[in-house]
Amino acid sequence: MKKASFPKLFFLLLFVAFTSIGFSQNLVPNPGFEQAIRCDTVLGPVVIDTIEQSSRIIHNWFNSQLNQSNIIHHPALYFNDCFSVDPQTTFNNIYNNARSGQGCIFLYLYNKWDYSWNGPEVRAFPQVKLLRSLQANCVYQVEFYIRCDSGTFSFPDYGATDGIGAYLSTTRVSNNYLFLTPQISNPSGNLLTNTNQYVKISGLYTATGGERYLTIGNFKSNLASNFQRLSFNDTIREIPATYFLDDVSVIPVTATNYSLHLGPDTIYCDNKPINQTLAAPAGFAAYEWSTGATTASIQVAQPGTYWVNADFGCGFLSDTIRIDTKPSFIAGFELGNDTVICAQGPFRLPLRTKRGFTTYRWNTGDTTQNIFATAPGTYWVTATYDCGSISDTIVIEQFQPGRLFSFTDTVLCEGESVTLIPAAGFAAYKWHSGETSLNLVVSQPGKYKVTATSAAGCSVSDSVTVRLKAPFLGFSLGKDIVLCENQTLKLNILAQPGFTYLWNDGVKMASRTINKPGIYKLTASDRCSSFSDEMEVKYRDCNTIFVPNIITPNHDTHNDLFEIATPTNRKLDLKIYNRWGVLVYEKQDYRNDWPKGNISSGTYYYLLSDPQLNKTYKGWLEVAK
Repeated sequence: MKKASFPKLFFLLLFVAFTSIGFSQNLVPNPGFEQAIRCDTVLGPVVIDTIEQSSRIIHNWFNSQLNQSNIIHHPALYFNDCFSVDPQTTFNNIYNNARSGQGCIFLYLYNKWDYSWNGPEVRAFPQVKLLRSLQANCVYQVEFYIRCDSGTFSFPDYGATDGIGAYLSTTRVSNNYLFLTPQISNPSGNLLTNTNQYVKISGLYTATGGERYLTIGNFKSNLASNFQRLSFNDTIREIPATYFLDDVSVIPVTATNYSLHLGPDTIYCDNKPINQTLAAPAGFAAYEWSTGATTASIQVAQPGTYWVNADFGCGFLSDTIRIDTKPSFIAGFELGNDTVICAQGPFRLPLRTKRGFTTYRWNTGDTTQNIFATAPGTYWVTATYDCGSISDTIVIEQFQPGRLFSFTDTVLCEGESVTLIPAAGFAAYKWHSGETSLNLVVSQPGKYKVTATSAAGCSVSDSVTVRLKAPFLGFSLGKDIVLCENQTLKLNILAQPGFTYLWNDGVKMASRTINKPGIYKLTASDRCSSFSDEMEVKYRDCNTIFVPNIITPNHDTHNDLFEIATPTNRKLDLKIYNRWGVLVYEKQDYRNDWPKGNISSGTYYYLLSDPQLNKTYKGWLEVAK
């Protein structure tokens, strides 16, 4: 018998030529089988009605009415996860079979009714009436998803076939299915064996015009269909190839020169008027807006949802935009009161704003909703939203304890008292004795401790030691003295801690050098006592010196020693030689005490050095006994 011929036929492999094409409305009603008339009161799965207008279970879809002797019609079954399980069901599992949502259709694509090669072949052909007829010479994308069943029905075995396609017709088809050629087919030899995931079958179809019905099934005979057995529990009987069908679509293909986008949803501040133009591109045959307008563009002044259908000849493109308003004021936030961190060392203080703002900008450079403060300083943030911005600032300080006293100890004079005054500026003070006053008057030696607490609750402790002042032992400038002209006198007085020193001529130091005659008085004072001493310094001409030229060391206490007389008492160095030039005596800082033992009479020679005047004297000396 001659097969019917059809106009331009596009298969799946040719779809690559339309990579930049967009799609519009799906003409298949209830494409994912989610619209069930009855659900939770139904025991599933259920047989889909053959009556087109009045289905009892599922909207829009119906089973074919077969009138062909060599085909046994096994009606397509409707599965939905909302159904209750029929206790008498022969299905092993009725749930979680859909590709998307809850609903799908179960259908036979290959089987023998009596499990022999001679009996009629078993098929199911679910059908649907499109929302409107296809337009001549318009291209449509036809698509559906199929998954091989792996034993949902109580068959001992299951298999896979390559026979499935979609047939578009102007009227409902009821016979001669095996003599029809579907416009969209799975390629021959492409066995659909995947039992875990759905496989897409799709293609492009150029309509002749008036097509209104879509039928899906295997339009090939068993002999023309490729088949593969997938399980081997019963190798005697013929096994079926059953599948689940989901997500069916017939969509007009939009040429690349057609596109429709009203733009992103828009939010206006409620204190600003709405005045927005919504425009669809020119070039469409007709326009239909949700407002009833039929122009390419409209002007809106109220919030709401607006849509437009733009007819491009073979179908229409749709787009929707939402225009909303939002309050012009958002309740603000606070980073908190200015804060003092009592703990020492590193810290992490969370600074939090609130959600709902568009952007956040901190003076640290951060742009997150919240940050951590890790160092003292001033922190601020500006949070922006559609209608304005809100800012807040917080100052974070870290408590620096420091010392409460500028000294570590002090002295107490006998019979006196001293007032201990710690650093001011704290909210509370507590002494070790329990006193809570700022100042503490003490009259006894000891260690005194105080704890000061700031207004922020940060505490610091410090102590001071009070010692009883020991009596001052004084000092001595020495006896009155006579100095040579141009001679200086170094007075070294050991300065005692806590004392001030004042000379009668105004010099304020303990030690000094004297270089002129006079009476010199030094007074040392502290908070408890004072002490003074004085001496007189005189100057003479030291250039005259008396050196004797004879001595009589006979121990009569008269002229026994070599005594040199000077106007002042100063250091002299002496060397004495005998008449043969042999050094018989040498003494630095000579004390007029030579000779001490027996010495021969005779003539001797002396060499006398005066380091102070930088002079040398030499001569002879007669020793007579």
